[in-house]
Formats: sequence, C-alpha cells, structure tokens
Amino acid sequence: MQQFMGRCIGAIKKAGLRAKGSGQFSVIIGDAGAELILDDYWQQFSATKDQAVFDRVVAAAKKMV
Repeated sequence: MQQFMGRCIGAIKKAGLRAKGSGQFSVIIGDAGAELILDDYWQQFSATKDQAVFDRVVAAAKKMV
C-alpha cells in the first residue's frame, strides 16, 4: 500500500501538481491542501493491477485543484 501511495504521488507530481502523503491513506494536493483519499483506487489496482489507475488518480487530482 505504501508503494502504491508513492507511485500515486509520483504520478501527480509528474503531471505538474504539488502532492505529499498524509498520515492516512491519502494524498494532499496543491497549496490549498485538498485531500485525495486513495482507498477506492487501491482496491481497483489490487484487483486488476491495471496501470490506468494512476491516470485516474491524476485526473481526480487535477479536478480537485
């Protein structure tokens, strides 16, 4: 799970947004501090190992900013 969160943070940063992990299983996005909870994305990834999950995480992050 930690590796998944790290990969999500990396994908979000690669898209040009600020991101950092939180104490929970979530990512803090941008300067405003919007929180993207990763539970649903983790379930999708663990079930399918589909790399497109990271694209969906980035898309959700962009909507939050």
